[in-house]
Amino acid sequence: MTVNLATLQTEQKNSRTTNIDTVSSLELCRKPVGPCMLDMGGGDAKSRRVVVGVINAEDRTVADAVETCLPQIAAAIDVSVAHLLAGGRIVYTGAGTSGRLGILDASEIPPTFSSPPGQFVGLIAGGDQAIRNAVEGAEDSEAQGAADLAALSPPLSKLDVLIGIASSGRTPYVLGSLKHARSVGAASIGLACVRPSAFDGQCDVLIECVTGPEVVTGSTRLKAGTATKMILNMISTGSQITVGKTYGNLMVDLKMSNEKLRDRARRVVRSAVPDNAAVNVEQDDVLDGLLARCGGDVKLSILVAALGCSPDDGRTHLQASAGSLRRALSDDRTRISPVQFSWTSAAVCTSTSGYPDTAISTTGILTSQGTTAPRIKMVVLNVLGLNCGTSVDGRLRPIFSRMTDRATNEQPGVDVAHCRISSDQSLSDVRIELLQYTEVAVDPAIRSQVLRLCRPNQAGAAATSMAEVCDLNFALGREFARAVEQSGIDLAAVDLIASHGQTLWHEPAAEHRSTLQMAEPAVIAQQTKKTVVSGFRVAEVAAGRQGAPLSGFFEACLLSEPGVTRNQARTSGGWPTGNATVLLDATKTTSTDRSCSYFAFDTGPGNVFIDAAMRILTDGRQHYDRDGELGARGEAQIDIADVDAYLASEPYFGRQPPKTTGRELFSDDVARVLVERLQARGHSPEAIIATITRITAESVARAYEDFVLPHLAAGAVIDEIYICGGGAYNPNILRHLQARFPLSRVARLDQAPTRLEASAKEAVLFALLGFLCVCGRSVPVAADAETTEPAILGVVTPGDNYRDVMAAVVTDPAFGRSSTLGRILMVEPRQAEEA
Repeated sequence: MTVNLATLQTEQKNSRTTNIDTVSSLELCRKPVGPCMLDMGGGDAKSRRVVVGVINAEDRTVADAVETCLPQIAAAIDVSVAHLLAGGRIVYTGAGTSGRLGILDASEIPPTFSSPPGQFVGLIAGGDQAIRNAVEGAEDSEAQGAADLAALSPPLSKLDVLIGIASSGRTPYVLGSLKHARSVGAASIGLACVRPSAFDGQCDVLIECVTGPEVVTGSTRLKAGTATKMILNMISTGSQITVGKTYGNLMVDLKMSNEKLRDRARRVVRSAVPDNAAVNVEQDDVLDGLLARCGGDVKLSILVAALGCSPDDGRTHLQASAGSLRRALSDDRTRISPVQFSWTSAAVCTSTSGYPDTAISTTGILTSQGTTAPRIKMVVLNVLGLNCGTSVDGRLRPIFSRMTDRATNEQPGVDVAHCRISSDQSLSDVRIELLQYTEVAVDPAIRSQVLRLCRPNQAGAAATSMAEVCDLNFALGREFARAVEQSGIDLAAVDLIASHGQTLWHEPAAEHRSTLQMAEPAVIAQQTKKTVVSGFRVAEVAAGRQGAPLSGFFEACLLSEPGVTRNQARTSGGWPTGNATVLLDATKTTSTDRSCSYFAFDTGPGNVFIDAAMRILTDGRQHYDRDGELGARGEAQIDIADVDAYLASEPYFGRQPPKTTGRELFSDDVARVLVERLQARGHSPEAIIATITRITAESVARAYEDFVLPHLAAGAVIDEIYICGGGAYNPNILRHLQARFPLSRVARLDQAPTRLEASAKEAVLFALLGFLCVCGRSVPVAADAETTEPAILGVVTPGDNYRDVMAAVVTDPAFGRSSTLGRILMVEPRQAEEA
């Protein structure tokens, strides 16, 4: 009998799930429950039906057990999506049936959704032979679980997600895997079928699906196995739907690897292409030709037919839409009115001065009445971000090059980040490739001049003249230009320089709010011949806001993850105070306003007191406490009373956010008072540094207690605390925060799933702000800001390439539309860049 594949029930379109890719992760997991009756039957086969009926009745309870875990499963989907979009992998690990189910799930994703090879990986205790035959004792080694993950190529890292599966929730092999995942900063999901389980506290998301006693005592391949399969189906399928692998419930990323799938691909294209499409796909020869020209790519074929664009333009637009067909089709500016199209051969070459040439040669350019179809244009700029946070706060640390991972400098200086940034302005997302990062030391004489101007009221100091102020502004401009020239970055490949400059003063809370950053952009533009964007903080203060921290939106876009409340804390920066960005999980906040996704504020002195105390105690020979060594030796002698007295005496700590501060409040002079007071009490240098370090750490902790925890619902906690800046390299600060928040994960920002070196964050931030400025785009505003009016941040100083830069931006058809930044996608540099 010949079977018509189109008539099979499994091949029919389910009318109840046509909009499955438009709902939330939690809604994605819910399924309608219909009536189900147990057929007891009769006659001689009655006993057999009763046995099967009992198994079936027991299996019916599995769905109810899974339903109780839907919030945790949704959180697992969201974690997986965040890491997949960042280029990470999903790695399953388990023993016996659990391991086989993980391997099964990992094996089915590539043919179903065309996921890249190696993106989903399954491991089983005992190795591949254990897939078919039990390997005795293989599950009893925690060390082997960790070793198998380390043996992956590449080894498990912070980019990846580990799903540890064990019905018992205690398998040593899986426990070792989960512990290893936490040690390398990977996200981890634990899946057990008991509660409580040994997985508690060992993973980021814990799913405990209690399925109860099995039909055959202890045989967890039955209900527990069924529940495990259902949950893994939800996580993997839900994550693929969310990243855009379906259109509605249509499998638009399938691989046409056999006749059944080729037949399905044709039906999917016809079902998805709208009636008014540019290409009529009802004719078999037209549809097959379209699929051939698109290389068998079903998603691309739908887009090309719907929009009337070339396959190359379709690929570009899909890339700009992060692979989402729904988003690509919703961009009205690329649509073409229904007309008769014909296929012609064409070669298109576009080149803009200052940009890498892009040559596209194809036999599939769609033309309408002899006219080439409108191209989908993305803005792509190579931007240098410059930040000078260390010239004032004195933070010294090894500096690493993105391309070499070798320490290149140990002096404070100008951070230089070379980024390729791209964006289709009709969409809200941008893609950032960090091509290279380095730091160039600042002239010590200029650094001393900056410090002196930041301390105008120092006893015995001469008054600052306007000549000195002007001279420093130009000197810093020359220093920034020199940093660019000495960074090793090819200026010919650079389109734009974005410079934050050096903050000298910041008074956003005064009656006449103001701020001052120096490093004359005209000097940088003149010496490099490149267009410069600066004045980001000035623009933010002029808009009526605090102007610091500027990085809040950046961290929110990079780190936001449904189901997780995060704090991103910085203990030093361009304006060397501690600051915090708080990313709220809407399900855990007390606020009824679900738009309040993040807020940011300065917490206190950051590293400024520690660094100043080191200079005072060493007569300027040491500028910072390397690795917290001196403070660690004095921890047993910390003057807790002095810590409490200072924190209680400074009104800033009690002020509600939004708030920001700087050296006008937390100055070297205040640090000297603290040092002299502690010396008068007979404290050693070690005890003094330990006490002042505790002031910084405790100011951060109390800021969390006073201004973050009140936003959380009863019983909710801060899930993760990431530290960057100088404090990230001081173990004493990290240990104290972990002790104060034992239920939170405290780690350096390097260990967060951002694909971004923590030390490069500020320079990359300013590169992004420069890009957004010339593109005429605003950034998201914090929930607690004094005003939420959007503002374009930055001032443009033209260089020799100004016309070329602006021509590349304003020729985008969407230029001039009001557009606010959405997601930030950090991506790895193209292989050609690393060769």
